[in-house]
Amino acid sequence: MKRLSAFILALVIALLPIVALGASAMEEADYSHIVDEYSWFSMKGLLNTEGLEGDAAVELYNVRLLTTQRLGTIPLSGAASINLETAVEPMVNGLAVIDEKKSLPVFPFAGEMELRISYQAGDENKTIAYPIYFCGKNPTCFNVNSEVTFNIKKMADGRLDDGNYNTVWDPNGKRLLEFTIPEDVHHAMVQLEWMYAQNEYKLTCYDKNGETLEVFNAEDDERLFVRNFYLTEDTAKCGLKITSKQRVLKLGELHVFDMDRLSPQVQQWEPTPEKADIMVISAHQDDELLFFGATIPDSASRGKSIVMLYMANCGRGRYSEALAGLWSVGLRTRPVFLGLEDAAFRSKSAAMKSWPKYDTVDELVYNIRKYQPEVIVTHDTKGEYGHMQHKLTSEYVQRAVTLAASSSYVCITDKKLPAWTVKKFYIHLYPKNVMHIQSDVPCEFFGGFTTQEAAIIAYDKHYTQHGHYTMANQGVQYDNTAFGLVSSTVGEDVEKNDLFENLE
Repeated sequence: MKRLSAFILALVIALLPIVALGASAMEEADYSHIVDEYSWFSMKGLLNTEGLEGDAAVELYNVRLLTTQRLGTIPLSGAASINLETAVEPMVNGLAVIDEKKSLPVFPFAGEMELRISYQAGDENKTIAYPIYFCGKNPTCFNVNSEVTFNIKKMADGRLDDGNYNTVWDPNGKRLLEFTIPEDVHHAMVQLEWMYAQNEYKLTCYDKNGETLEVFNAEDDERLFVRNFYLTEDTAKCGLKITSKQRVLKLGELHVFDMDRLSPQVQQWEPTPEKADIMVISAHQDDELLFFGATIPDSASRGKSIVMLYMANCGRGRYSEALAGLWSVGLRTRPVFLGLEDAAFRSKSAAMKSWPKYDTVDELVYNIRKYQPEVIVTHDTKGEYGHMQHKLTSEYVQRAVTLAASSSYVCITDKKLPAWTVKKFYIHLYPKNVMHIQSDVPCEFFGGFTTQEAAIIAYDKHYTQHGHYTMANQGVQYDNTAFGLVSSTVGEDVEKNDLFENLE
């Protein structure tokens, strides 16, 4: 499985930092790398050890699991500098195992890591951290579920903490699930992940004496697939009660997190922004990265408000993968899911029966007027590789942009929303007024990774799609940096490398 594209290989060659371990340059050092699922880790550069004595400890820190693995030490005395390739690279590669089927090295872990080199400089303990990403299926973030007990015995089998949405709590007759909070966790967060978007339940918090501390009523909010509850201090037990008498609610995952030991990879979503700088409209969960590349990472790194809108409902697992990918590129506000049917149609007429033009366009007009984006980005008119739902997305969005700006068009979804004119409208691979997103420069927001690398890391979260599409193949074949400016109220692009040109 080849997921390292040409620009990453070029980056590996280009980034040969000479890092000063002494003085202040130590804190400024950074090095980034992506390790393909089947590849050795490689590292270049020198460590300036002049004037230092003793040993430097080398550790691999797992950002998701909050675990540290000691790899070894590097003697600092007697050398002006140390070659990282010979001193550190073998330590990491020593953790790899050989996949017997493919006769290739594979690491028994995946996700966001930091290679940490710690040393003593006088009276100070200093550490530099090199961000590394290992491709593969990411584990669940660190939580304290192993210390949680449930009132329903079969819930103790790990089904609510296995990342599998087919193993669920199905209330049927018993509509109350009780679980404890570990005594040493004083600031807990409970994360519920449902098979379908839900709000017909409530969560009650109790202290150790059984007194009610707080009641969270989800019915007061919109239906969500994933919801976090921040518990009152010293909550000892919680009761999750289904309030619906008709709907069948299935709980796929329940995680209890210690807020004092929280991985940055734990998702804590904020509401969709009321006003968007950019709206990205994607047919399916993964197209926003595969075909739009660094669009979202670039916008997030610049502090832009982003509305990510998906047309099709690709299933519960794909929904979870989309959230994981968006979170990893810095999006913190909930995306919008229209929930249309996901299917591969050979004819346009069949596709339009699934996505009725009038209703679907009206729904898009509603979202454009509601979130008032300055910029919109969507699919190629030819559907990239010809996917009919990509083609319809492009066609419908073009129509919606026009209607949203017309004061004479009454949006059936919400008649009160005023007209809104999108200042810049881009279509992927549109042949006129072409620009290319600048995505090959190391970005501080992503710890030294480029925005294109950030997109590749995010796409790695779409694990179910790896056997079908890759950023190195389809992402390059259908250039995911190229967009054409279809319409603009602020003039044509001149620099042709920035979606927000003339808006800042």
